[in-house]
Amino acid sequence: MSQNNGNNDNSAQKEQIIDFGAIFNKYKRYWWLFAASVVVCLGLASLYLVIKLPVYEMQSMMLVGQDDDSGLGSTSSMLSGLALPGMGSTKVDNEVLVVDSKELYCDMINRLKLNRSYIEKTGLLSKIDHYNDSPIEINAPNELFDTLSVAMKFKIKVGKDGKANITVKKGMFKTLASVKDATLPVMVKTSYGLFQVTKTRFFKPGQETKINAMVVGNDLKAEDLNEVVSTGIVSKKADAISISIKDNNVKRGKDILNTMMSLYNERGHADKNELAINTGKFIDERLALIYTELNKSEAEIERFKQANKIYDVEEQAKTMIAKQTLAERGSMALETRYRIAKMVKDFISDPHNRDSYIPFSVDSTAAAAPIAAYNRLILQRARLEASAKSGNAALREIDDQIVAMRTNVRRSVDNTLHAISIQQSEMNAANSQSEGDLSKMPAQEREGRSLLRQQGIQNELYTFLLQKREENALMLASTTPKGKIVDHAFAGSEPVAPKAAVVLLVGLVMGFIIPLVILYL
Repeated sequence: MSQNNGNNDNSAQKEQIIDFGAIFNKYKRYWWLFAASVVVCLGLASLYLVIKLPVYEMQSMMLVGQDDDSGLGSTSSMLSGLALPGMGSTKVDNEVLVVDSKELYCDMINRLKLNRSYIEKTGLLSKIDHYNDSPIEINAPNELFDTLSVAMKFKIKVGKDGKANITVKKGMFKTLASVKDATLPVMVKTSYGLFQVTKTRFFKPGQETKINAMVVGNDLKAEDLNEVVSTGIVSKKADAISISIKDNNVKRGKDILNTMMSLYNERGHADKNELAINTGKFIDERLALIYTELNKSEAEIERFKQANKIYDVEEQAKTMIAKQTLAERGSMALETRYRIAKMVKDFISDPHNRDSYIPFSVDSTAAAAPIAAYNRLILQRARLEASAKSGNAALREIDDQIVAMRTNVRRSVDNTLHAISIQQSEMNAANSQSEGDLSKMPAQEREGRSLLRQQGIQNELYTFLLQKREENALMLASTTPKGKIVDHAFAGSEPVAPKAAVVLLVGLVMGFIIPLVILYL
């Protein structure tokens, strides 16, 4: 019984073995069909290689998030006292979002006019993909391309006599406009807007020209480019972003990458300028207020001198209270610190400044670190908000962090104010003890000294704000790019597609498979 089972298994295995010799003998009489199929398929593959434009890969790379202050030269050390835009480190992940944002794509598309493409037929199988050298051009306001939601095909034929026939289609069958025997330039009216078809300096009179132009909206073109442009981080150890694109026009591909990097730097510079301008407005408001108070103090001192016939209150007071000078300087310094900290508290407590930089750094270790961290969060939010949609999870997360950090900063500033108040109380107690020795000083001289002290405080604050305004102006004038371009766009020497060997191999394989399928059926 077991022997019969063994025989059955052997016979089954023999049946499962493909007899290629038998198959070859069966189909070899149809050799002519295989030969014809291989010739046709290889011919079609070769034709595809002739028609298909070669595609090249362009690459570029830049360093981001470096926040270089080198452009300020020797003034960079002064900036430590004022929190300004571009002073904190940034996350490369956030910068990738900015580079790959739809808004940046749309700006680049408008600048390079990529919402219009031109293919010129120069023969039965040959064609040219024009970029900035098309003999025919289509123009319309940028606002039209911002709202255009469809793709339109302009079929333009200009005869040797200069007369043009233009057909505009949406999809394969719907005709949007048709113009016959027109002289360029001509306005073409469609249901989506008015377009001007005109000649360029590359147009050759007396020569027949056939152009197929594709016109699309910026949003649609941005989606298409997003598919072919690759943006990513080069390495976790380096703050570098690589950008690459595949295109059959090398110049266009290079322009796309270089323009993206240029627009990224322009946007970073604009963000920095906007924040610096807001900081400047706040400083100017404070300067105007303190300037008024300073003038008032000086007027009071002048009236006091005239009323009491005292011509040099400061020198007279120094002679009589030499021992108190050092203590009063300390008191003035404490008052200045207190006023600066109070300005920071007023600034962060104002709801209008909810997403603004804190423009002053408090002279306190406990408060300086939270303020610096808070300003870095504000910068990250401003850059992320420029590219993120409303309701973005990352944007909500950073908003929550800002709310928590704002509370931390307010608490730190309050602690600083409390600490300064304690120091002032101690200093006032010391001054009171010193004043006991000065009981013989005439009342008018003590009053004059008080007026001079108030004037000194106002002078300190005014000088401080003038310095910060100058530093803010220097930062505003700085043109250091946010992204340092490591490699401008460059193209590989060989096309990445189509691969001739692969296409011909596929044609050869299909040349054998097609006859087999036909004969088998």
